[in-house]
Amino acid sequence: MTWTIKMSEKELQRKTWIDKAIDKRISQKAVADTLEISERQARRLISRYRERGDIGLVSGSRGRPGNRRLNTAIAEKIKQFISEPVMIAPIKQWIESNKLIKPVLA
Repeated sequence: MTWTIKMSEKELQRKTWIDKAIDKRISQKAVADTLEISERQARRLISRYRERGDIGLVSGSRGRPGNRRLNTAIAEKIKQFISEPVMIAPIKQWIESNKLIKPVLA
């Protein structure tokens, strides 16, 4: 059975540089500088790559819903509210009657 791993362009670039560091062609510091990460993070990536292979370079949160995602019930209420037509005249009268704005004289 073969597995296919989806990698972003950034992850593929990381793999190239980490392979060079593992083969001792460049230093870990050079990897960190090139990828614009800390030396510690470069060591972590290299370690994870050695343990897990290509899958170690792929983002761990890929495929999961985002933390800022709205609850589906709330999202539906918002969609329903947005789709309802708005009556401007009653809103304008309410604003003027509560003296929230001054009426514009033409």
